[in-house]
Formats: sequence, structure tokens, C-alpha cells
Amino acid sequence: TRATASMGVAIVHHSYDLRKALDEARDAEKRAKDDLQRNAFFIVLNKRAGGTVGFGTKWYFEKDDYFVETIPIVKRLVECFAEGYISPRFVYDLQRESIGLSAEGISLEGRKKEIERLLLRHKKERESKEVEEKVEVLGSDLTSLMKNGVSLEEITRLLIITTFLARRENL
Repeated sequence: TRATASMGVAIVHHSYDLRKALDEARDAEKRAKDDLQRNAFFIVLNKRAGGTVGFGTKWYFEKDDYFVETIPIVKRLVECFAEGYISPRFVYDLQRESIGLSAEGISLEGRKKEIERLLLRHKKERESKEVEEKVEVLGSDLTSLMKNGVSLEEITRLLIITTFLARRENL
């Protein structure tokens, strides 16, 4: 029960130098072990034109009666972008808003409300109950990450990675 697993992933273009890709994956694993104190994952997205983006966190967070896994959150984000429930423009709007939302004095509940407002603004289908439920779940998911110390800046990096993964042409 004391075993831990750390993982590093590098997502690169198919024509990218394999040696460099392996080095980036090893560096990502090292960040998961060292920066995140083990039992974590770190993903690096190296876009062909657009720079490198990285995100890492623990596999799960557990406190008293509270337990949240992060990989299902990542999967839900990818699905929502892939299925077109949420526009990728949400990511860039949240990125712009994150500076103000990260200011001292803004409660976690206030941040959650603003994230939900932006999600609703960028949902594709305006009158769908299913979409509204998904938006509510995503708002709770992102709030769960923030509650466990993941900053809004880190969340926007996660969102950039998940929108990339959601694009069919990138598969």
C-alpha cells in the first residue's frame, strides 16, 4: 500500500526527433517525482508551432472523507471538448480572467461561479439539459483541483492540453 507511481508523458509531432521526445518524457517523469513529490503525473505538450505547455498533479487527492481522482477529470475535459459541448475559446477566456481570479480575497466559491459563467458562455448548445449538467460537473471538477492546490494558471495549461487531445486531427 505504500507503493507510488510517477509518470511523465511527452506529446510531440510525429516528425519530432525521437531522442528529444524521449528526453522530454524523462524530464516530465522527473518533474512528477521531484516537483510533485512522487505519486503524480506530468504531461508535456510540444506543439509543432506554438511552443511547449506542461501540466502535472497528483493522481488523486485524499483528505478525511474527501477523495478525488484527477485522471477522470482529464477524461471528462477531453470528452467535452471532443463532443463539442464546450468551445475551445473557453480556455483562452479563462486564461485572460485567471489574473484577476487569482487575486487575494477572491473565494474558492467566487472562482467556481466565474468558471461556471464562462463555461455556460462557451457551451455549444444553448438549451440542452445534458450540456448544462456537463458544465456543472466541469465546474465542480475544476474547483476540486483548485481546492487541492492546483492554481488557475496550471488549470489553463491543463485545458490547453485537453483541447489539443480532443481535436480529431491530432489523433
